Amino acid sequence: MKGFLILLLYIQALSCYALSSSQVTISRSTAPFFILDSNNPCNAGPRAAYVGVKIVNNSSTDTLFNVFIKLDSISGNTGFRLLGPNDSVENVGRILPRDSVTGYFYVKYPCTHNLTANYFFKVGNNVAGTVAFGTSIFTRSSISANAGGQLVSQKIGYYDALGTILADTVLYEFGNVQSGDEITLQPNGDTTFRATRIRLLNSQVIYSDIPAAVPVGTRDKLYFISPQSYGGSGKLVRVVYFFLNHLYNDSTSFFPYAGLTSGSTNFRHENHYCI
Repeated sequence: MKGFLILLLYIQALSCYALSSSQVTISRSTAPFFILDSNNPCNAGPRAAYVGVKIVNNSSTDTLFNVFIKLDSISGNTGFRLLGPNDSVENVGRILPRDSVTGYFYVKYPCTHNLTANYFFKVGNNVAGTVAFGTSIFTRSSISANAGGQLVSQKIGYYDALGTILADTVLYEFGNVQSGDEITLQPNGDTTFRATRIRLLNSQVIYSDIPAAVPVGTRDKLYFISPQSYGGSGKLVRVVYFFLNHLYNDSTSFFPYAGLTSGSTNFRHENHYCI
């Protein structure tokens, strides 16, 4: 019992110091752009996306406790705004030594090509003092094409009970992936999705026909640059998205999508949402 109390006091002591920039490495785990349909951006294709903020615990010995990420502000066009979570804060909890966690923020963006928004975040642990992180994301014109990340299938788990973990398994199909191509994956693109009640916890790649580009086992990364080419069509990638449910006797719609570079400058995406 005495040993347990000592351990508890030690853990509490660790959590009583504010985070510093030497303790954590912060990065964006999602694409540096938001996809907009090239021909009909306001009415076709996605209008929302997750912005992922990854926090790495740099220590090889100490666990970080009570870690949170706050979206402090967005600068740019007023069409960029937060849809979830509540209060602009993601409480990601503890981070084990050399481990990482990712907080996700669901945002709406305007339907005008080539606009840029600056997102400013603060990472802390409930003690005065935070570590700042900023990133810029622009709206990118994208050609609607089946080769750009077609939705093959989607299987959503049961989520009627409060507090349950929902698994959304999505199968994407890509074609003619070239070396240097950008690949972006998203669990949702619908502005009516109830992101304040269905919280994205994490993601994992469980199957990939393009393993060098999108490796199996990858967690909490939704943006990739392929190091090699994969010719031909029908290249499948299966991803599981895990959500925490705060809905009761209610439902919401899931509209996942993906995109892929087309040529040297163009980008293409699948414009059909599969449910």
